[in-house]
Amino acid sequence: MKISLHSKNMLAIFGGDSLAKVLGFLVTAYLARTVGDVAFGSIHIAMAALSYAIIVSTGGIPLFGTREIARNTLNIPQFTGELLTTRLLLSLIAMAVLMAYAFFLQTDPSIRKLTLIFSLFLLPNGAFLDWYFQGKSQMGIVATGRTLQMVAYLLLVILLVSASEDVVWVAWAWVAGAAVNMLWLGWRFFRNGFMISPPSSVTALAGIWRSSLPLGLATILSQIVLQLPFFYLDRLNEPGIAGQYGAAFRLMLALLVIDRIFYTVFYPAISRISGKTNS
Repeated sequence: MKISLHSKNMLAIFGGDSLAKVLGFLVTAYLARTVGDVAFGSIHIAMAALSYAIIVSTGGIPLFGTREIARNTLNIPQFTGELLTTRLLLSLIAMAVLMAYAFFLQTDPSIRKLTLIFSLFLLPNGAFLDWYFQGKSQMGIVATGRTLQMVAYLLLVILLVSASEDVVWVAWAWVAGAAVNMLWLGWRFFRNGFMISPPSSVTALAGIWRSSLPLGLATILSQIVLQLPFFYLDRLNEPGIAGQYGAAFRLMLALLVIDRIFYTVFYPAISRISGKTNS
């Protein structure tokens, strides 16, 4: 029996996301047992700050990129170059803002150091090409990249973190995992013969940013709400409670896989149909 493209993509995303969630849960369980509540809470507070920086650097750009690649009505190499440039510029701005927050507003030395290291994640994240493969309905490549990222993260955490004093290595492991994903996606991009052209103008970059904002509004609002408790607990100087909340929070996130499957698989198809209708 021949399996349809949508079924293959659903299986790829479900398998990859499920495995990534399991690996993430293993990291959470290992860290909660190894570094203690206070250090574990410091990690989650720093990651919450990173999440806000990711909102600034990403917005709805990946969704916009997926939609336009699926429609296939543009100069794809040039559009890819413009979108990547936009993301990287926003990532640099977000990284500068996050570092300024760490230096001038974060009073806890441990959280400050973690936040500064986590900010480096924005560089490989800005170069991710998962949106491109999602637009091409090549979900297996996307799922493999996320799995490789979490495998690298888990292995490095197990190798480098054995006590609360090693907590900074968690941030380095997170950055390294993102770099692995970035390299995988980049390798598959060029191996498949895809091309990138330089941006045509600064106006084009601004146009991508403006067009993507409405698409990412729901994600932006949800992330602001989801990460807010960590900042509140940080203001109360309660990293231990933040660690306990973070463990439960990660478990809840691990269960949110079904909605992601449908949006990841069917959003490119809907965009493709919409593009044909408009043309």
